[in-house]
Amino acid sequence: MTGVLSGYVFLVFFFAVLSAGAATEIATDRGRSSWWAAAGFVFPLAAPLLVWLMPPSARVYDRCEHCTEYVRPRAVVCPHCPRSIQGVRAAEAEAAG
Repeated sequence: MTGVLSGYVFLVFFFAVLSAGAATEIATDRGRSSWWAAAGFVFPLAAPLLVWLMPPSARVYDRCEHCTEYVRPRAVVCPHCPRSIQGVRAAEAEAAG
């Protein structure tokens, strides 16, 4: 009986570690903090799903003027609509200073 129980404990622990890694990877890709790893370990089913459903952090991403999707700050071409966003960057730089 203890062999079966230790097998289940190992599977739960393995799934929690896997979930923590997934939550961390998704969170860092979306500009969120890496504290999602702890949430992924404690709440293995909910944390990766929650961080995936959250919108990207506005501090890290800009919006494309054409399709209003999130793009990385150094992007030259929008990955969602293959339009150039370099003109948008130039207009923002001119307005700022």
